[in-house]
Amino acid sequence: MAYRFGHLALFVSNLRAAEAFYLQAFGMEVLFREAVADDGNWYTLRPGQSWGDAEQAGAEIGMVALQRDELNLPIFRGEPRSGTVLEIGITVPADEIDAISADRPESATRLPHEHGDLFFKDPYGYTWHITNAAQPFESNGARDGQWLDL
Repeated sequence: MAYRFGHLALFVSNLRAAEAFYLQAFGMEVLFREAVADDGNWYTLRPGQSWGDAEQAGAEIGMVALQRDELNLPIFRGEPRSGTVLEIGITVPADEIDAISADRPESATRLPHEHGDLFFKDPYGYTWHITNAAQPFESNGARDGQWLDL
């Protein structure tokens, strides 16, 4: 199985406007929207809930995941910096994740993470997220059972 591009996460200054732009520009669909709760964890709006529902409940959406075909584009509320991205994600066969971890250069700093994914920061400041190609791109809320109760 070949490696393929998993996702590209970007900071955007206006999350709602960026969602509208990417939906129109690339014909993408919204996969899910998430907010960080007071406990510091990400929670996912349930399917069918909207920006308006979140706003009425006082939840501030901090991330929207968009998709078209095999391209996943999570966008985060924040200030973009020219030439930078939040995270570069690639998917590989499950049995290669440990090999990549073992073979990564010493200058790459492994970052803690759950769910069997590999995160590391390269010496240039980019964070790489290596995931199992057989796993779907899903929200934290769906994976962990943490839903925003609006």
